[in-house]
Amino acid sequence: MQPKDFILDVYGAFARNIGGWIAIGDLISLLSYLEIEEQAVRSSASRMKRNDLLAAERIDGAAGYSLTKTAQEILQDGDRRIFRDIEDDFASSWIVALFSVPESERQDRYLVRSRLARLGFGQGPASSWFAPASIQTDTERMLRRTGLDAYVTLWRGDYIGFGNIRDLVEQAWDLEEIQKRYQEYLDTFEPVEKKWASETFDDRTAFVDYVRNLTEWRPLPYLDPGLSSSVTSDAWPGTDARRLFLRLEALLRPQANRFFLSVAGVPSR
Repeated sequence: MQPKDFILDVYGAFARNIGGWIAIGDLISLLSYLEIEEQAVRSSASRMKRNDLLAAERIDGAAGYSLTKTAQEILQDGDRRIFRDIEDDFASSWIVALFSVPESERQDRYLVRSRLARLGFGQGPASSWFAPASIQTDTERMLRRTGLDAYVTLWRGDYIGFGNIRDLVEQAWDLEEIQKRYQEYLDTFEPVEKKWASETFDDRTAFVDYVRNLTEWRPLPYLDPGLSSSVTSDAWPGTDARRLFLRLEALLRPQANRFFLSVAGVPSR
Protein backbone atom coordinates (compact mmCIF):
# COMPACT_ATOMS: atom_id res chain seq x y z
CA MET A 1 0.00 0.00 0.00
CA GLN A 2 1.19 3.50 -0.86
CA PRO A 3 0.75 6.63 1.33
CA LYS A 4 -1.86 7.78 -1.19
CA ASP A 5 -4.04 4.79 -0.25
CA PHE A 6 -3.97 5.68 3.43
CA ILE A 7 -4.60 9.35 2.70
CA LEU A 8 -7.67 8.57 0.61
CA ASP A 9 -8.98 6.21 3.28
CA VAL A 10 -8.60 8.82 6.02
CA TYR A 11 -10.39 11.40 3.89
CA GLY A 12 -13.05 8.94 2.79
CA ALA A 13 -13.75 7.43 6.20
CA PHE A 14 -13.55 10.55 8.36
CA ALA A 15 -12.88 13.93 6.72
CA ARG A 16 -15.83 13.73 4.32
CA ASN A 17 -18.20 13.79 7.27
CA ILE A 18 -16.89 17.14 8.53
CA GLY A 19 -16.43 19.13 5.33
CA GLY A 20 -13.67 17.22 3.53
CA TRP A 21 -10.70 19.33 4.71
CA ILE A 22 -7.71 18.36 6.87
CA ALA A 23 -4.79 20.55 7.92
CA ILE A 24 -1.58 19.08 6.52
CA GLY A 25 -0.04 19.04 9.99
CA ASP A 26 -2.97 17.03 11.35
CA LEU A 27 -2.81 14.65 8.38
CA ILE A 28 0.88 14.08 9.06
CA SER A 29 0.12 13.41 12.73
CA LEU A 30 -2.65 10.94 11.92
CA LEU A 31 -0.59 8.99 9.43
CA SER A 32 2.40 8.87 11.75
CA TYR A 33 0.41 6.42 13.86
CA LEU A 34 0.32 4.22 10.75
CA GLU A 35 4.12 4.52 10.48
CA ILE A 36 4.07 6.75 7.42
CA GLU A 37 6.79 9.39 7.44
CA GLU A 38 6.12 13.11 7.09
CA GLN A 39 7.93 13.52 3.78
CA ALA A 40 5.98 10.64 2.26
CA VAL A 41 2.70 12.31 3.31
CA ARG A 42 3.73 15.68 1.89
CA SER A 43 4.95 14.20 -1.40
CA SER A 44 1.84 12.06 -1.83
CA ALA A 45 -0.51 14.95 -1.03
CA SER A 46 1.32 17.13 -3.55
CA ARG A 47 0.97 14.47 -6.27
CA MET A 48 -2.70 14.02 -5.41
CA LYS A 49 -3.15 17.76 -5.87
CA ARG A 50 -1.58 17.57 -9.34
CA ASN A 51 -3.88 14.65 -10.16
CA ASP A 52 -6.99 16.63 -9.16
CA LEU A 53 -7.74 14.56 -6.06
CA LEU A 54 -6.88 17.17 -3.44
CA ALA A 55 -7.10 20.97 -3.51
CA ALA A 56 -4.85 23.17 -1.38
CA GLU A 57 -6.85 25.39 0.96
CA ARG A 58 -6.16 27.51 4.04
CA ILE A 59 -8.67 27.69 6.87
CA ASP A 60 -8.08 30.00 9.84
CA GLY A 61 -4.48 30.37 8.69
CA ALA A 62 -3.80 26.63 8.63
CA ALA A 63 -2.56 25.05 5.39
CA GLY A 64 -4.38 21.92 4.36
CA TYR A 65 -6.12 20.01 1.62
CA SER A 66 -9.75 19.43 0.74
CA LEU A 67 -11.26 16.81 -1.52
CA THR A 68 -11.93 17.78 -5.12
CA LYS A 69 -15.17 16.93 -6.88
CA THR A 70 -13.34 14.15 -8.75
CA ALA A 71 -12.09 12.61 -5.52
CA GLN A 72 -15.56 12.82 -3.96
CA GLU A 73 -17.05 10.93 -6.91
CA ILE A 74 -14.32 8.28 -6.73
CA LEU A 75 -14.94 7.80 -3.01
CA GLN A 76 -18.70 7.58 -3.55
CA ASP A 77 -18.17 4.89 -6.17
CA GLY A 78 -15.83 3.10 -3.80
CA ASP A 79 -18.42 3.16 -1.02
CA ARG A 80 -20.84 1.08 -3.05
CA ARG A 81 -18.21 -1.50 -3.78
CA ILE A 82 -16.35 -1.60 -0.46
CA PHE A 83 -19.24 -1.44 2.00
CA ARG A 84 -21.92 -3.39 0.15
CA ASP A 85 -23.49 -6.18 2.15
CA ILE A 86 -23.48 -9.82 1.14
CA GLU A 87 -25.38 -10.20 -2.09
CA ASP A 88 -26.01 -12.91 -4.64
CA ASP A 89 -28.85 -11.44 -6.63
CA PHE A 90 -26.86 -11.05 -9.85
CA ALA A 91 -26.05 -14.75 -10.12
CA SER A 92 -26.93 -14.98 -13.81
CA SER A 93 -26.77 -11.34 -14.91
CA TRP A 94 -23.67 -9.81 -16.48
CA ILE A 95 -22.57 -6.51 -17.95
CA VAL A 96 -20.57 -6.77 -21.18
CA ALA A 97 -18.32 -4.01 -22.50
CA LEU A 98 -17.30 -3.72 -26.15
CA PHE A 99 -15.13 -0.87 -27.37
CA SER A 100 -13.61 0.50 -30.54
CA VAL A 101 -10.83 3.09 -30.48
CA PRO A 102 -9.27 4.57 -33.66
CA GLU A 103 -5.63 3.67 -34.27
CA SER A 104 -4.73 7.35 -34.00
CA GLU A 105 -5.95 7.30 -30.40
CA ARG A 106 -4.35 4.05 -29.30
CA GLN A 107 -3.45 5.55 -25.90
CA ASP A 108 -7.16 5.74 -25.13
CA ARG A 109 -7.48 2.07 -26.09
CA TYR A 110 -5.00 1.24 -23.35
CA LEU A 111 -6.89 3.50 -20.93
CA VAL A 112 -10.20 1.75 -21.61
CA ARG A 113 -8.64 -1.64 -20.97
CA SER A 114 -6.85 -0.55 -17.81
CA ARG A 115 -9.92 1.20 -16.39
CA LEU A 116 -12.15 -1.81 -17.04
CA ALA A 117 -9.58 -4.11 -15.46
CA ARG A 118 -9.31 -1.80 -12.44
CA LEU A 119 -13.08 -1.99 -11.99
CA GLY A 120 -12.86 -5.77 -11.92
CA PHE A 121 -13.84 -6.70 -15.46
CA GLY A 122 -12.46 -9.92 -16.91
CA GLN A 123 -11.55 -10.35 -20.56
CA GLY A 124 -13.99 -12.60 -22.37
CA PRO A 125 -14.25 -14.08 -25.86
CA ALA A 126 -13.95 -12.01 -29.03
CA SER A 127 -12.26 -9.04 -27.31
CA SER A 128 -15.20 -8.55 -24.96
CA TRP A 129 -14.94 -7.62 -21.29
CA PHE A 130 -17.52 -8.76 -18.78
CA ALA A 131 -18.36 -8.52 -15.10
CA PRO A 132 -21.26 -9.08 -12.70
CA ALA A 133 -24.10 -6.65 -13.43
CA SER A 134 -23.86 -5.29 -9.89
CA ILE A 135 -21.03 -2.98 -11.00
CA GLN A 136 -23.00 -1.38 -13.83
CA THR A 137 -23.40 1.98 -12.07
CA ASP A 138 -19.69 2.11 -11.17
CA THR A 139 -18.81 1.38 -14.79
CA GLU A 140 -21.06 4.07 -16.23
CA ARG A 141 -19.80 6.73 -13.83
CA MET A 142 -16.14 5.84 -14.42
CA LEU A 143 -16.47 5.95 -18.21
CA ARG A 144 -18.27 9.30 -18.15
CA ARG A 145 -15.85 10.79 -15.60
CA THR A 146 -12.81 9.83 -17.68
CA GLY A 147 -14.36 10.76 -21.03
CA LEU A 148 -14.00 7.20 -22.33
CA ASP A 149 -17.73 6.58 -22.74
CA ALA A 150 -17.58 7.61 -26.41
CA TYR A 151 -15.59 4.46 -27.19
CA VAL A 152 -17.57 1.89 -25.21
CA THR A 153 -20.86 0.08 -25.73
CA LEU A 154 -22.35 -1.60 -22.67
CA TRP A 155 -24.74 -4.57 -22.70
CA ARG A 156 -26.48 -6.33 -19.86
CA GLY A 157 -27.99 -9.79 -19.90
CA ASP A 158 -27.82 -13.47 -18.96
CA TYR A 159 -25.40 -16.07 -20.20
CA ILE A 160 -27.30 -18.67 -22.21
CA GLY A 161 -24.48 -20.67 -23.85
CA PHE A 162 -22.60 -22.31 -25.23
CA GLY A 163 -20.27 -23.98 -22.76
CA ASN A 164 -19.93 -23.76 -19.02
CA ILE A 165 -19.96 -20.24 -17.58
CA ARG A 166 -17.54 -21.39 -14.88
CA ASP A 167 -14.96 -22.12 -17.57
CA LEU A 168 -15.31 -18.57 -18.93
CA VAL A 169 -14.97 -17.11 -15.44
CA GLU A 170 -11.86 -19.17 -14.70
CA GLN A 171 -10.29 -17.90 -17.92
CA ALA A 172 -11.21 -14.26 -17.22
CA TRP A 173 -10.25 -14.03 -13.54
CA ASP A 174 -7.35 -15.50 -11.58
CA LEU A 175 -9.61 -17.20 -9.05
CA GLU A 176 -6.72 -18.90 -7.31
CA GLU A 177 -5.00 -15.57 -6.66
CA ILE A 178 -8.24 -13.92 -5.49
CA GLN A 179 -8.93 -16.82 -3.13
CA LYS A 180 -5.37 -16.51 -1.78
CA ARG A 181 -5.84 -12.78 -1.15
CA TYR A 182 -9.11 -13.38 0.68
CA GLN A 183 -7.44 -15.98 2.87
CA GLU A 184 -4.54 -13.64 3.64
CA TYR A 185 -7.05 -11.00 4.71
CA LEU A 186 -8.82 -13.50 6.99
CA ASP A 187 -5.52 -14.68 8.47
CA THR A 188 -4.53 -11.09 9.23
CA PHE A 189 -7.77 -9.70 10.65
CA GLU A 190 -9.42 -12.64 12.41
CA PRO A 191 -6.79 -12.18 15.19
CA VAL A 192 -7.66 -8.47 15.30
CA GLU A 193 -11.30 -9.30 15.91
CA LYS A 194 -10.34 -11.80 18.62
CA LYS A 195 -8.09 -9.19 20.22
CA TRP A 196 -10.95 -6.71 20.51
CA ALA A 197 -13.34 -9.38 21.73
CA SER A 198 -11.11 -10.16 24.70
CA GLU A 199 -10.00 -6.68 25.73
CA THR A 200 -10.86 -2.98 25.41
CA PHE A 201 -8.24 -0.75 23.77
CA ASP A 202 -7.79 3.00 23.42
CA ASP A 203 -9.09 5.18 20.60
CA ARG A 204 -5.68 5.41 18.90
CA THR A 205 -5.47 1.63 18.60
CA ALA A 206 -8.99 1.59 17.18
CA PHE A 207 -7.98 4.21 14.59
CA VAL A 208 -4.90 2.24 13.50
CA ASP A 209 -6.79 -1.07 13.30
CA TYR A 210 -9.72 0.57 11.51
CA VAL A 211 -7.62 2.23 8.80
CA ARG A 212 -5.47 -0.86 8.25
CA ASN A 213 -8.61 -3.00 7.96
CA LEU A 214 -10.10 -0.60 5.41
CA THR A 215 -6.89 -0.21 3.42
CA GLU A 216 -6.21 -3.94 3.25
CA TRP A 217 -9.80 -4.75 2.32
CA ARG A 218 -10.32 -2.05 -0.32
CA PRO A 219 -8.56 -3.78 -3.26
CA LEU A 220 -10.41 -7.06 -2.78
CA PRO A 221 -13.88 -6.00 -4.01
CA TYR A 222 -12.15 -4.84 -7.21
CA LEU A 223 -10.19 -8.05 -7.71
CA ASP A 224 -13.47 -9.87 -7.12
CA PRO A 225 -16.22 -7.64 -8.52
CA GLY A 226 -18.93 -9.73 -6.87
CA LEU A 227 -18.58 -13.10 -8.55
CA SER A 228 -21.54 -15.27 -7.64
CA SER A 229 -21.20 -18.48 -5.66
CA SER A 230 -22.59 -20.21 -8.75
CA VAL A 231 -19.34 -19.57 -10.63
CA THR A 232 -16.76 -19.94 -7.84
CA SER A 233 -15.52 -22.91 -5.86
CA ASP A 234 -17.37 -24.34 -2.86
CA ALA A 235 -14.44 -23.27 -0.65
CA TRP A 236 -14.62 -19.64 -1.82
CA PRO A 237 -13.73 -17.46 1.23
CA GLY A 238 -15.15 -14.21 -0.13
CA THR A 239 -18.33 -14.23 1.93
CA ASP A 240 -16.51 -14.94 5.21
CA ALA A 241 -13.98 -12.21 4.43
CA ARG A 242 -16.67 -9.63 3.67
CA ARG A 243 -18.57 -10.47 6.85
CA LEU A 244 -15.37 -10.06 8.88
CA PHE A 245 -14.68 -6.69 7.25
CA LEU A 246 -18.17 -5.41 8.00
CA ARG A 247 -18.02 -6.61 11.61
CA LEU A 248 -14.70 -4.82 12.18
CA GLU A 249 -16.03 -1.73 10.41
CA ALA A 250 -18.96 -1.54 12.86
CA LEU A 251 -16.85 -2.45 15.90
CA LEU A 252 -13.97 -0.02 15.40
CA ARG A 253 -15.54 2.98 13.70
CA PRO A 254 -16.93 4.86 16.76
CA GLN A 255 -13.61 4.92 18.61
CA ALA A 256 -11.60 5.48 15.42
CA ASN A 257 -13.72 8.50 14.50
CA ARG A 258 -13.37 9.90 18.00
CA PHE A 259 -9.59 9.68 17.71
CA PHE A 260 -9.64 11.35 14.30
CA LEU A 261 -11.63 14.27 15.68
CA SER A 262 -9.31 14.60 18.66
CA VAL A 263 -6.34 15.03 16.30
CA ALA A 264 -7.81 16.76 13.27
CA GLY A 265 -9.45 19.62 15.17
CA VAL A 266 -11.09 20.91 12.00
CA PRO A 267 -12.06 24.58 12.31
CA SER A 268 -15.47 25.80 11.19
CA ARG A 269 -15.53 26.67 7.49
